[in-house]
Amino acid sequence: MSEDAVKGYPILLRLAGQRCAVVGGGRVGERKVIDLLAAGAQITVISPALTPALADLAERHTIQVVRDVYTPHILNALQPRLVFAATSSTEVNQQVARAARDMGILVDVVDSADSGDFTSMAALHRGPVTLAVSTGGASPTLAAHLRERLASSIGPEYGTLASWLAELRPLARAQIRSERSRRSLWRAILESPALELLRQGDEAAARVLIHNLYQEAVNKRQRE
Repeated sequence: MSEDAVKGYPILLRLAGQRCAVVGGGRVGERKVIDLLAAGAQITVISPALTPALADLAERHTIQVVRDVYTPHILNALQPRLVFAATSSTEVNQQVARAARDMGILVDVVDSADSGDFTSMAALHRGPVTLAVSTGGASPTLAAHLRERLASSIGPEYGTLASWLAELRPLARAQIRSERSRRSLWRAILESPALELLRQGDEAAARVLIHNLYQEAVNKRQRE
């Protein structure tokens, strides 16, 4: 596999309400379904057999299931946004990839990164913050290891801070017109003890600190 072959463009897709298809009802397909559900996707699994977890999701109507062996006409009828070829058969996965491309649908082939249009990334979620790691299909285990390394150093306090900054952002735009001044404010907040206070569970003190820094920035801008 050449270096150029594994380079890709990282994006964060908004899949809420979008149809996605997972071909394969085994453990790998199950993991894809769980991640897609977290993204709000509408999921159809194509497989004659399902793991107990997938069967339970189907029974509760959380996902749709086509309990049949894969054929291209099933995919054509669904017209999903994304397709995941996640069967235990390399031959079937390649059939899915070819059919998806013929239909103009992006496909992830779980046992062959080179055969698909994209690969899933090992993701870490902290509220609105998403950190994702990819090895270009070289080693999913290494990607998972790197995700765990990130998880050990980036805790839930970052998600809390991100939510607060999202609330503050429109106010800053309205009251601090200079983009340079706003950047200085965000840097001041990030370099302050706010994150450490959040790690210690003292949200009240962190909010007061951020409020004071914001007010200082507003007052400074008004004096200029």
